Amino acid sequence: MLNTFSLLGLGLNINLPYLEIYQNGGYRYKKIIAGSTTGNDLFLDTDLEDLESQRKEPFGISIGSGIPIGRSKLHLNIDFVSGIDNHSVLTIPKINTGESENTQVQFEDERKNVFNFGAGMEFYMTKKLSSYLSFSTDFNGFSKNATIFDLTSDSKEDINIAEDFIHMGLGIDWKMNWASLVLGTTYTYGGTSEFSVPLRPVESEMTATDNKITQLEFSRWQFIIGIEIPFLDEKIKQN
Repeated sequence: MLNTFSLLGLGLNINLPYLEIYQNGGYRYKKIIAGSTTGNDLFLDTDLEDLESQRKEPFGISIGSGIPIGRSKLHLNIDFVSGIDNHSVLTIPKINTGESENTQVQFEDERKNVFNFGAGMEFYMTKKLSSYLSFSTDFNGFSKNATIFDLTSDSKEDINIAEDFIHMGLGIDWKMNWASLVLGTTYTYGGTSEFSVPLRPVESEMTATDNKITQLEFSRWQFIIGIEIPFLDEKIKQN
């Protein structure tokens, strides 16, 4: 038991909130519609400067551990990111978006508390071969997203695409006499998100629909190939 704890690895990372000194921003809105079925072309270009800004970043803390299990090792990680109260990132006056009345742009940011968890296993197979397996969550903390929103929808809604992600990975580390080779793959799944359709063109070969909601499902595969050639090791040892 003592030998196990003597090999136990612990890690701590703290992200401090963002301290903003210069609170001044700008905003530009451009909208061009040409050749639409209404027959009316539209060109809008609004450029605003010297706007009051307020940027906030959450407090975060991460704790990780590497636990030996025989010649293998279990890795565990817990992340906490604090929430942020609703606030206006940019104070923007009403602008012309082509509607009958000027539009109030709600450039706001609000976040909730988020916990994420990760686990990985490093399997010892031989002196020259190890394999890895991992799982982690990546939950979205945004209640209002000041960087992704849609002015063309009726409700001026946020567009949070694939809000919550799940990551899974596996790979091998093969140590040869002349090099070390790493092969791996990761798979990310983001669930299904819904957002308003901004513009529905009607063509002669298309069927018109009253459906104003679009669903987007996100998934991604990534492949990793790495090679390490320690050709300088002997020279460094000699020096």
